[in-house]
Amino acid sequence: MSISSIQNSGSYAIRETRVVLHYHPKSGQILHMYTATVFEGVEGLSDEALLEQAVDHAKSAGVKSLGKRPYLIAKDPGFLMHPCQVDVKTLEIQRVEGAGFHVKGLKSLS
Repeated sequence: MSISSIQNSGSYAIRETRVVLHYHPKSGQILHMYTATVFEGVEGLSDEALLEQAVDHAKSAGVKSLGKRPYLIAKDPGFLMHPCQVDVKTLEIQRVEGAGFHVKGLKSLS
């Protein structure tokens, strides 16, 4: 099924959402996130293709040398609602309590 046939059907059921997280190997700080959503009836990406898209996205955003950083591919994007980091020993995504989001280049509205 093509994307246009899904759009015309009025049905946008999500089959899967995956997130590529590149992180610092010592601190676990997340350096870049890339999210891919796959709808029912559309073929998903392999892990390799997803990683390639994530690296290309990072390069277009000005992030350099990301391909050499460790990464995780997460299938549950629920953690995106909170600041998080990667536990470099267990390779689990952890919520960072008391932290706020930091967006490079974003100026305060106050």
